[in-house]
Amino acid sequence: MEKRQLASPVVYLLLAAMCALLALILTTAVLAAPRESSGPVAPQGESTLGDYVWRDQDVDGVQDVNEQGIDDGVLVKLWLDDGDNAFDPQPGGGDIFQGQMLTGDNPDMAGTQHGWYDFKVTAGGNTYWVEIDDSNFAPGGKLYRYVYTGDLASENYSGPEPRMVYMGPDPIMDYSDADFGYALAGIDLVKLAGDTPDGQIRYISAPGAWVNYTYTVTNTGQTHLSNIVITDDNGTPGVPGDDFQVCTIPGPLAPGSSWSCTKSIYVSTNRTNWATAVGNPTSSGGTDLPGDNASDVDNAVVEVLALPTATPTPTSTPTSTPTPTPGRLVKSPVFRLNLMRVRFMSEQVAVSIPLTFPPIFDGSPRRNPIFSSRSPAGCRSENILN
Repeated sequence: MEKRQLASPVVYLLLAAMCALLALILTTAVLAAPRESSGPVAPQGESTLGDYVWRDQDVDGVQDVNEQGIDDGVLVKLWLDDGDNAFDPQPGGGDIFQGQMLTGDNPDMAGTQHGWYDFKVTAGGNTYWVEIDDSNFAPGGKLYRYVYTGDLASENYSGPEPRMVYMGPDPIMDYSDADFGYALAGIDLVKLAGDTPDGQIRYISAPGAWVNYTYTVTNTGQTHLSNIVITDDNGTPGVPGDDFQVCTIPGPLAPGSSWSCTKSIYVSTNRTNWATAVGNPTSSGGTDLPGDNASDVDNAVVEVLALPTATPTPTSTPTSTPTPTPGRLVKSPVFRLNLMRVRFMSEQVAVSIPLTFPPIFDGSPRRNPIFSSRSPAGCRSENILN
């Protein structure tokens, strides 16, 4: 009887390995094959995302009935998240810019509603970022000196800025809770030199004097202010090295409230001091509100008046008055010629004529030069003085 030779165990091992490899290839192909979606595909641009930028007058993060939208013209931008759920816009990041718009009136509501915006987006699981652009907060911008209050409450529309919004899983959505509340922050600083009114010059006499400066801050905004710091440039603008801190006001300082600090400085030369007040906008409880600090500046001017220069007193030499001597006429400049004798031919007539002469003669009889000439023919005159 003929014997058959059995296959080697190595052959069986090779066959088993080949079978396992074939099974792996088939499984991978099945998993990689395209499958039909279990739900409808989200139509492009058929969903909306918005919709309100408003003025939070009482700084509580809640939209009250009397609180209206910020004036039209706030620039709002939209970004598509790149999958990392972090706001990192291009360039430099991966979030893709989708568009921008200015707030305005809501056409779907009666009357005028300021502060409305609404973007066309694609839902179905996309994540977007809504950003209130930084240009709004520059001087002249619609939100200049405003701070953010939109995340103080826990309403559906509450949240940080920029705001991440998940649009899914529904294929079509109308999302209207991306709202942003803002309140105005403000501070006013008045600096006085002594009791001189603001804006006027304080004058002191040389060589100098101590001047008592008063710094008064007033909260002119809607928010509270905390950690208010007042500094003075020490009369050297542009040289921060010698600036000094006048005082710190912890706060919170309520809207409409004021606080004053004083500082005495010896002034010996003309001096213009600029002061700066900076306050941190907060809620009534001291919670920090995102945005720029409130600040203001004011100055006080002191001028030193030079001492007057001594002027010599003019002198004069008195004129001596002659002492009367006997035999001289010293009387009023006005006197009378007592008698004039007039001779006509052989007759003599005596008449008294008042005449006035300056006192230029003494007490002895003397002919007056006025009558020293001869009279007309047949007449001779002679004056006789007493």
